[in-house]
Amino acid sequence: MTASREKITTLTGFRSSFQEHWALAYLPFMDSALGPLYQNYLYTQADHARKNRLPGFLSTAYDPKGVYRQMGIPAIACNPVDRSDVGVFFATAMGMLISPVVGASWLSEFYQFNDFVTPYGALESVGRDGYADIFTADAKGMTLLAASGGVVEESIKYMQERSVPKKQISMYVKMIELLHAKFKQMLVERNHEPMYLPTQPYPAPTEDTFEVKILPLADPGPVYNVSDHLQSGHLHGKNVRSVGLPTLEQDVAPGKPFAFEYEIPAYFEYFDQWAFRGTYIDRAVSISDMRYLSVTIPTRSDPASFEIELKSDGITLAAAVIDTTKPGILSEDGQYKTLVHTLEPIPEASYKPFNYIGVALHDPRYLLSKSGAHDRKGTIHLQNISLSKSEISSGAAAVAQQGPEEFEVFRFWRPTHGGLPFHKNEAKSLLHFAGGKGWRGGYIPYTNLSKFNYLYLRVRNTEEGCNCFYIELKHEGDPLIHQFKIPIHVPPDRKWHVFEIAIPEGIQKTFNYFALSDPYAPFDLGAILLSQIPVAIPSIEPVALPETGKKPLECAYRPCVSNET
Repeated sequence: MTASREKITTLTGFRSSFQEHWALAYLPFMDSALGPLYQNYLYTQADHARKNRLPGFLSTAYDPKGVYRQMGIPAIACNPVDRSDVGVFFATAMGMLISPVVGASWLSEFYQFNDFVTPYGALESVGRDGYADIFTADAKGMTLLAASGGVVEESIKYMQERSVPKKQISMYVKMIELLHAKFKQMLVERNHEPMYLPTQPYPAPTEDTFEVKILPLADPGPVYNVSDHLQSGHLHGKNVRSVGLPTLEQDVAPGKPFAFEYEIPAYFEYFDQWAFRGTYIDRAVSISDMRYLSVTIPTRSDPASFEIELKSDGITLAAAVIDTTKPGILSEDGQYKTLVHTLEPIPEASYKPFNYIGVALHDPRYLLSKSGAHDRKGTIHLQNISLSKSEISSGAAAVAQQGPEEFEVFRFWRPTHGGLPFHKNEAKSLLHFAGGKGWRGGYIPYTNLSKFNYLYLRVRNTEEGCNCFYIELKHEGDPLIHQFKIPIHVPPDRKWHVFEIAIPEGIQKTFNYFALSDPYAPFDLGAILLSQIPVAIPSIEPVALPETGKKPLECAYRPCVSNET
């Protein structure tokens, strides 16, 4: 029902997102009997935008908080939508694929917002609560494609010049026949109910759109029951399936258990040696003040060790490793136990909302405990998941599992950047680096460096003589421990040496990148360890942070400088 009280007929969508009609840029839908339904779809988007004083149309995209949301028009969506109050730039541009004039008239509305269209292109979306702080390739590409009319003419030319195999009919004619057949099929499903078309012109942009006021993240309150906000409709998983079924099905629902079976085949490629199941949260909230994670599982759960990841899309804000064999708080009937873990969200949680939960089972070779048969195959059943700012019960603090005192960075570091030659010795679990100018770096899981006090490196020379190389701990491109590279001087022997670097207090950014560079000679790296307490082994060699900047070619000319003093 439109604002002018007319009934119109259009296409029902999964979330009624313009993203669902990307094919308009490639195929001649508007030349077929389906054309009026697409025109009505654009009419519906414009009608909704005008009624809600939006500058444009809706699509699944990043919302004004920078969170990936399932956005669409609730009245014509098969599934619940997250938001319907956001103008999405590329969705509005897609309107030009149905009506160039209508789409362009709405698209120009975004230019009234200061700094929305930047020298690098437009932002993703705008709403009353702010601007999306993200650029995406599909948004840029689809906007340009829609503004140029797509490649429909090229597709038509291609199909007109080719015939359907074994038939004397062009591909274009066959395509139109298929679209007409789809239209007839839809009429039959509707029992030939009439198709309603509007008599009024397309709704024009409103004379006054909303005012943008940057709002803080939503406060979830003292307790946030994650299970009550699990969003269905997402088949996100790897090496998992629904319980008792051969495939992964739509079995996630708010207020229901989060359960799945997993199997990690040992013969898969290295980067496939893990499993996960995840889904979005229907209400994105701040978890920066959350300090406890409570997970309720059946008392007779399979022995398993898995990680619960609380994310803002791809960024892990907080995580906890759950060991199902640990004791917990028993339910009254003894059927369930609740495991409580302390949480330390990363600094980015102060402005990045929690909107995604994942359950990951890591490569069994890298588990902290001894690997068992259950590490590759079993069932995970989470009856309830909740977050709290304080203990949820009088007994929770007593059984709360603390975060690990150590984190072996080496197990998760992938040195994929840089040109310094190296190879991995799988049998001995070490990396061998060649000597010479160059560097190697790579990402690690987002790690809250402020919770650790020491960094340890286990290194040995593979040739006679002294050695020296530099290391850097970074958040993206920003150094964290020291503003300069830290030189590691290795004594002239082929023994393993453990170097200790004290981590200063007050680090605000998250550690997510490790790099080393310019080794004087070849060496082996056997460990990169973060620890809360000093490691109790003999012959630890402290590393003093440089008082000044990187000395010119220090590792090239003075690899034994630490021993000379």
